[in-house]
Amino acid sequence: MTEAAACYSNGYGPTRWWNNPTFPLVPVLNVRKSIKPAGNWDSGTCRGFTLSWLGLAIWTLENPSFELAIVADFHWGIGVTGIIPYLRWKVTIPPPAALQTWAYKNLNRRP
Repeated sequence: MTEAAACYSNGYGPTRWWNNPTFPLVPVLNVRKSIKPAGNWDSGTCRGFTLSWLGLAIWTLENPSFELAIVADFHWGIGVTGIIPYLRWKVTIPPPAALQTWAYKNLNRRP
């Protein structure tokens, strides 16, 4: 994917303060079409969707699973994540970027 295509992948044009993928102020819905494989070794990908708005995100999975977790980390933030069959969701508050940067610079192990 080119850089120009990546910045328009959210459907709202270039990333701005109101459609930031970390904490979008307007609901962002992306629909994925199914892709048929070129050969017999792959079954392709299933159709699906991703919905993001504020601290809520819901997206589809290709396999069934169950999960419920309370999280506090630099990837998800602070909140709750879960999986029900074919659907993953999260309700989290993302950590500030400055805190992430500080933690990665100062808390990572060094050889």
